[in-house]
Amino acid sequence: MKTNKLDSALQYLQEKHYAEWCSHYGEPGYSDPDKGIILANWNDIPEGLIEWLEKCGYSLEWSDEWTIDYDYSKAYRTSPNSYHWEPSIMLPAESCEYLTPDDDVSEWIEACQITSNGQPVQCLPSWIGADEIINAGFTAINEIMESGHFPGQTDNPADIARKLFDSGAYRVVFRKIENSQFYCKFETFADFLGESA
Repeated sequence: MKTNKLDSALQYLQEKHYAEWCSHYGEPGYSDPDKGIILANWNDIPEGLIEWLEKCGYSLEWSDEWTIDYDYSKAYRTSPNSYHWEPSIMLPAESCEYLTPDDDVSEWIEACQITSNGQPVQCLPSWIGADEIINAGFTAINEIMESGHFPGQTDNPADIARKLFDSGAYRVVFRKIENSQFYCKFETFADFLGESA
C-alpha cells in the first residue's frame, strides 16, 4: 500500500510540479538518502507531502539549484551555497551535456584548454590533480597565482596565456586551487610540444 502511495505521490510531483529524481548525490559533502533525491520547486507543494516524503527516506532539493546526471543517477548542485563552493560539474561551450567527475580527465582538459589568444578562460576544478594534467602532456609553469580584490592579486589568466603562446605554447590550461569571497588562486600549465593536442 505504501509503495502505491509513493508511486502516486511521485507521479503527482512529476506531472504537476515537473519534479525529477535520482538515486545518489554526486555533489561532495552529501550522504545518500534511503530512497533517493527529488528535485522540484517546493513552494506550491503541500507541506504535509513534503514532510511525508522526507519521513519515507527522500532528500528534497530545489530544482533551480540542482541538476541530475541521468547516466549515473546523481544529483549535483548548480548554485553556490558558500563563498568557497566549487562546481563539481561543468557545461562546456557548445555542449548540451554536463561534464561530471565520472567523465575522464581528458574530457575536462579538452573543454578547459586554450589553444589561441582571445579564447575564453575556464579553470579546471581543484579535484583534478596537477599530476593528471602533467600526464596529459602539460608542464607546470609557475607557482600559485592570485586574482582578486586585495593588493598584489593581479594575476590575469588571459595575459598569462598570451605570453605563453608568444613563447611557443600549443595549449594552456589553468587549474583553480582555492575559491574565496574576494579572490581565487590558480595554477598554470602549458604544452610546448603539442604531442597530445
